Amino acid sequence: MLSCNAPMRTDASEKLIEVPDHRRAVTSAAISPSIAQYFRTFHASRKYNVLLFALIYKMTQRIETPRSILILRMSGFGDVLWTTPMLAALKTAYPEASIGYVVRRNSALVLKHNPHVDRLHIFEREDLPYQAVFLRRLSGHRYDLSIDVICSMATAIMSIASHAKDRVGFDFKVRKQFYNHVLSRHEANYGHQVQFYLYALSYLGIDIRDTELVWRVSDDERECADGIMQELGISGHSPLIGLIPTGGYASKKWSPQRYGEVVRELHRSSNAIAVVFWGSEKERLEAEQIRQGNEAFTFVVPKTTLREAAAVMDRCDLVLGNDSGPLHVATALRKPVLGLYGPSRPESQGPWGNKARTVRAPNVMDYCCREVVCTKPDHPCMNNITVEMVASAAEDMLQEYVTP
Repeated sequence: MLSCNAPMRTDASEKLIEVPDHRRAVTSAAISPSIAQYFRTFHASRKYNVLLFALIYKMTQRIETPRSILILRMSGFGDVLWTTPMLAALKTAYPEASIGYVVRRNSALVLKHNPHVDRLHIFEREDLPYQAVFLRRLSGHRYDLSIDVICSMATAIMSIASHAKDRVGFDFKVRKQFYNHVLSRHEANYGHQVQFYLYALSYLGIDIRDTELVWRVSDDERECADGIMQELGISGHSPLIGLIPTGGYASKKWSPQRYGEVVRELHRSSNAIAVVFWGSEKERLEAEQIRQGNEAFTFVVPKTTLREAAAVMDRCDLVLGNDSGPLHVATALRKPVLGLYGPSRPESQGPWGNKARTVRAPNVMDYCCREVVCTKPDHPCMNNITVEMVASAAEDMLQEYVTP
């Protein structure tokens, strides 16, 4: 295995950037003179005066400039990657603020080398003793502002534990009680997940100027990619196609045989060669199936970490694959990306960026079961995507982005 990555520092044992151990008091906006006069002249019972004053206080409450911000998003690395435009906008709006992020270990690599995150709080286990220790450590940082974009019961509790005076979250039943700034998830959910996360910033009055995903490839990772390309015997060939036949769910995966046919067609039409990425051992075997009969122009990348694979992906002229985390990494690298979509909605979960395209079977939602494991033996939502559809879309993108 080729591996050049240094161990990643985590909040559990090692410090990235210390978050200041203090908390700023947040005050309400000034109550106008007319409201003050109203209270002086209002002769109703004291009980209703108190209730009305509390309501006006809540309505006029504003978030002051935070000196420390906590983001909560514990999920897959594609979901975490979609929050990176939000992180960039926060850092631009509050350049002096320290930004912490609660993330699961399997997604933490997404944020490595990210210039907008100062500290990672790595959440690793579900057992109660571990959670108690995690919450105690988190509470020691006393953040000014927390933004919970997943709003699970666990992250809602973490929002409270962070001691943030301002806690932003969405209006999920019961869990909304943990936040003092509650946003409408229905108003937010009008487009892509990236837009959903950015909606929280509109509440803060932050101007969004850049919505690009963020992924930084380090010099060490580039050196690793050089070694992998040399091992594969690939040097300066263009166009180079990256194939990502992986997928979190079987229902999202297109067949290896069809990928092999697409590679043959692109090699015939554009003299393209392909590198195939994989994660599990089963996916490695599927990658070898794609290579069968295409050995002269198809290469299987050796076992790598996610970040090493991304550095190799950065050499590709076009990335083609199923709906998966690595596909979204390719969009963060500003690569032309062609995604194959079945049960997932590309409008909300498709590759993000102006160089991204998707292929989907016609009228797929009329017959897709939308289950993790497809209930239909012919797997129509993915199998109705033809080789011709994919090869034609890929050729168009090569013409647009690669051919001089």
